[in-house]
Amino acid sequence: MAIPTILNRLLSHIRHAPDRSALRCGTQHWRYAQLGQRVLQIAAALQQMNVSRQGILLNLPKSPDTVAAIYAVWLTDNHYIPVDFSQPESRIERIIDIAQPALIIDQDWLDSLDHQQMPIAAIEDFQTFSHSLAAVLYTSGSTGQPKGVQLTHTMLQFFVEWAIADVTLQAEDTLANHASFAFDLSTFDLFAAASVGACVWIIRESEQKNCPALIEGIAQHQVTVWYSVPSILAMMEKSGLLNQDVTVSLRRVIFAGEAYPIAAFRQLLKHLPRHCRISNWYGPTETNVCTAYTIDRDRLSQLSHIPIGYPLSGLQGDIEDDAGQRHRIPDCIGVSGELLISGPCVTPGYLNAPESRQTALHAKQCHATGDRVEMTPDGLIYRGRIDDMVKINGYRVELGEIESALYQHPAIQQVALFVELGELSQQLVMVAVLKTPDTKLSLLAIKQFLREKLPAYMLPQKLVITEQLPMNPNGKVDRRRLSEVTPR
Repeated sequence: MAIPTILNRLLSHIRHAPDRSALRCGTQHWRYAQLGQRVLQIAAALQQMNVSRQGILLNLPKSPDTVAAIYAVWLTDNHYIPVDFSQPESRIERIIDIAQPALIIDQDWLDSLDHQQMPIAAIEDFQTFSHSLAAVLYTSGSTGQPKGVQLTHTMLQFFVEWAIADVTLQAEDTLANHASFAFDLSTFDLFAAASVGACVWIIRESEQKNCPALIEGIAQHQVTVWYSVPSILAMMEKSGLLNQDVTVSLRRVIFAGEAYPIAAFRQLLKHLPRHCRISNWYGPTETNVCTAYTIDRDRLSQLSHIPIGYPLSGLQGDIEDDAGQRHRIPDCIGVSGELLISGPCVTPGYLNAPESRQTALHAKQCHATGDRVEMTPDGLIYRGRIDDMVKINGYRVELGEIESALYQHPAIQQVALFVELGELSQQLVMVAVLKTPDTKLSLLAIKQFLREKLPAYMLPQKLVITEQLPMNPNGKVDRRRLSEVTPR
């Protein structure tokens, strides 16, 4: 196969626009020339190790170095496996066990290249590209094990081409990268910017929930395109620091990953300039963005929910109703059911995972999202999940993975979780039955127990101890009634 298009465009900018700003992060400012030098230095080290057509795990914080490592992995015909640097070691170890990477790159490994004075390779040294896989992103799994979603270069290219056109992205733009590199939102920030020669402001982990730092960064870096989960936008709006003097540079704001309550969204609009277009992008990791909706401010008063819109051009969407009948979008007004997406955006499958319902669908370039939607005249409306997966501030969480970890606690007899909707974000509530009535168990103790097993976004924010869990006629926990349980 030819060199991946995104990588080829990046190399073109390195050659022909070396002085253009590429990455900003804290006090660091890399131009395309500096990015290119670091990419080629890391690639030279990988080439010496004869690592090719393999997975390379990146256990790194968000930084320009990590971005360079991603492109070096591609340049040497490998795929990258990012892990969220803030995750517990035990979860990273589980991902390593499942992914079986050929190499793990951490900061010590990168720093050693400088100490060894590793030479910088030439672009011409890399000519062989036969690996179709670009990345494996790990999401929460219902069995208690993280699940590796394979992303191909074809998938990423389809999304990036669409996104560049939709946003009219240009070299003069500066994009804010809020998402973790292990989260699919980052594929827009990094790869769309690299494709057009734009600049990316990398928001470090310590800044991700720091409103003054975020708002100061928008103004300081003259950010033109913002992409994040709604809860971050709502948090900034609630801080009282957001105003049109700060946001004047923004021409596009995009949110994805979870529903944005319309009342909170209307508050945000007050602080965005009139020229700024706002979009709701939707899609699980298995498809990346697959539907989109650009908001018409003049019609907002007529909406009770912000739609997720329509499938992107080149994709097919169907709704499978409760009777198992499929209805083609958009010719099915009033129909609700599970959303299925088909086309070049769909993953080839999960890495080293057992076969499931999705296996046969993925072979046909189709993905069953597990999301219930309704077709309306304004586009698709998200109506929640049809299984035990939830979104917590944009992160995809299988309740089963958390419950599996909780059942390892010696005091817990039964446990179930549900999501309580707050004004700005969702709250994960744990309902537990203890083995002995006189046992004392606090939320703090639960968090300390889980911190070694799960990332911070998967920790419960509220604990309810009760005598018994509500059950449905099939003998399973009735999650719909968990909010009604009486505390012990």
